[in-house]
Formats: sequence, C-alpha cells, structure tokens
Amino acid sequence: MAARKHALLASALALALTIWHDTFAAAAASRGTLPRIVSVGDVHGDLEGLKSVLVNAGIIDGQGNWAGGLSIFVQTGDLIDRGPDDKAVLDFMIDLQKKAKQAGGQVISLLGNHEVMNMMGDLRYVSPRSYASFIDNKSEKRRQNLFKDTVKHLKRRAKSLKQEEPDLSEAWEAQWMKDHPLGYVERRQAFDRKGSYGKWLRRQPAIAQLGGYVFLHAGISTRFSELSIQELNKRIQNELRVFDSYREHLDGLGIILDSFTLEEFDQAVRAELDFQETEPDLRPFMSGTDMAAARARHRQHVEFLEGVLGYGSWFSMHPAGPLWFRGYAEWEDEDGAQLIQEIAQAYQASAFIVGHTPQLQEGIQTRFEGRVVLIDTGLHAEFYTGGTPSALEILDGRFTAIYPDRLQTLLAPQALLAAQGQ
Repeated sequence: MAARKHALLASALALALTIWHDTFAAAAASRGTLPRIVSVGDVHGDLEGLKSVLVNAGIIDGQGNWAGGLSIFVQTGDLIDRGPDDKAVLDFMIDLQKKAKQAGGQVISLLGNHEVMNMMGDLRYVSPRSYASFIDNKSEKRRQNLFKDTVKHLKRRAKSLKQEEPDLSEAWEAQWMKDHPLGYVERRQAFDRKGSYGKWLRRQPAIAQLGGYVFLHAGISTRFSELSIQELNKRIQNELRVFDSYREHLDGLGIILDSFTLEEFDQAVRAELDFQETEPDLRPFMSGTDMAAARARHRQHVEFLEGVLGYGSWFSMHPAGPLWFRGYAEWEDEDGAQLIQEIAQAYQASAFIVGHTPQLQEGIQTRFEGRVVLIDTGLHAEFYTGGTPSALEILDGRFTAIYPDRLQTLLAPQALLAAQGQ
C-alpha cells in the first residue's frame, strides 16, 4: 500500500511539474529568457535512480523518452564508477541527448573527474558488475589474448631494461586474472580514444554557462579564475588529446600496452626513465655513426618521458582544478563569501551549480547567499547511505529542489537579487 501511494505521489508530482514547465516555458519563450533548466549531480552508475529523478522532474516520461520540451537538462559529471550500470547510463545519456535535440530541448553532459579517470585508465572505482555488463561470447578469448600479450611484453621489457626475467608464477597469473575480469578488455576499449564511449566523452565540455549560471563538476578556484570558460574547457580537452598521444607513442615504442591501467602506465614509464638515466643504451638512437646526434635523440627521449610523468599536475588532475576542487563545499562562510564573489565577478555569474561533494541527508544546499548550489545528494542510494535522489530546477530565477515526495524552494528571485545586492 505504501509503495503504491508513493508511486501515485511521484506520478502526480511529475504531472504537476510538466504543467508548470509548459506554462512557464511558453512565457519565457515570449520574453526571450532562458528556458527551464534542470540539473542533476553525480549518478555513479545508477540508471534507475537517474531515470526516477528525471521522471519526477518532467524531463522524461515513464518509457525513458524526452518529455522536457524546450528544457535544458544539465548533468554535472560522474555518470560512471561505483555503481553497476555504467554502460546503460552512458547509452541512456547519449540517446537522450539526441532525442532532446530533436524536440527542441538540450542535454548537456559535463565531464566529471571519474569520466577523465576512466579515459586515462584509472579504474580503481569500476564495479565488478560494470565489467560484467560488457561481456559477450568472445570475452574469454580476448582476455586470454591480452594475457599472452602481457606475458610477452613483460619478458621483452625485462630484457630491454637488463632486468631478470619476471616471476610469472601461478599466483601472479591468478592475481592478473582477478585484476582483469571478463569484460575488462571490452570496457577498456569502449573508453579508449577510438571507443564508442571514449569518442563521445571526449566531445563533452567540463563547464557550461547558461546566462548567469555556471555548471561544472567541482568548482573553479581562484587559482584558475583568470582563464575563461572556453579556455578552461579547451585546456581539459587538450590534455586528454595529449595523454592519448602519449599512450599511442609509448605503445608504438613497446614501453606500454595500450590496454594498461594508469598505474601500469605510470610504472612502465618510470622504469624506462630510470633505465635511460642510469644505464643508457645509445644503440637504439643511432643513425649511422653520428654519436652526437644519438646523444641528442636520447636526451629528447628522456625529456619526453619526464614530460609524460608530469600528467599528475595537469589541470584535469589538479586538486584545485574544475574536476576535483572541493572549496565551494568546504570553505568557511566568511572566507568563502569573499572568494566566491571574486570568482563570480570574473565570470559575470550569479550562481555556480556543482556536484562532486555529496550532501547526504541534507539534500541540495545553497551557500554564500545563493552564489553556490551543491547538487550532489548521493543519488546512488545503494552506495551512499542517507543519500537523497534529487534534481535542481531553475525557472525564471527561482531555484527549486525536486525530491521524490516534495518540492522545496531554495531561492526566490527577489530574495536572491537582494542577497547579492542587485
């Protein structure tokens, strides 16, 4: 009985929101202002949770089709990892983006730190069920082929680095199989620069500005606020391209396998750099008998390796970068109010809408007189105890939190303008 009552309540809420949306969207269109915006924070592989939130917000219908009309739906990153439905979530978002465009609406899917981690090979948070969703009838054969390639690679590298042959015992093989479950190869390829998800993700921005509202995964710190939003997006996309080129080049040199995780990649590059700095072998760099040219090419190789290992300080990986920064959630009230005012002025922004730092139990939070809205509320309830699935609606300057059983006005237009001195 309670479940049926909840379902009826959710259905009524979705209907009310649809009517509300249609009324205000028509009025907004006549005035040339922004359409209705709905934003959702971190999803982390919970497809049903995402769909439920979007049905409640009137963005999709019960069959998963676009129902938002001219609305703009902004998802602020971390679609994947931790949960089981990475593949299904990405398929859903790619399809919804197309359907929204056909209906005159828009889906903006922003990069989070977990999307970039997966594209670069950091797979620490991938769930076993995510790997399993990529399995097909050739997965075992692909895994065996990768295992054989890995064994050959490790033996070849040990010889090149003048090391003892690696101990590839049964225990090592068992651990390798555990670290590379069925579906690993397919998932890794899907997020590669040429993979279906990898290509789509590499086209998505990290930051979107709609009028005075700036949406991103984590936050823009004062350290990087001299860069425009266009420059911020370009920098992240360029770093991904550079890292892809590093992988391709190092794979061609036989230093890594393209399937390597980020940890394996890092270890292989460090081993090569250590060898080239301590026991350099100039023969691979020779062209004829010109020793000076060989030394120059060797120095270029060493500098290249040093540059590769600098990826940890890149903008897309930096703790103060827009994919990782937690200041908006963690700043003290007094200091944060001044800092966010400086950043808001730099971007002529009235509010920053961010995810990344879960607001469990409290729901969507506003800070610094409405200049910051924290919308990661632990949608993936299976992982986040106390999480509250939610969406943020912005309509005619009014900020409304949409929960499964209620609407909550967070900021009213006049109150927001008064608080910000406008």
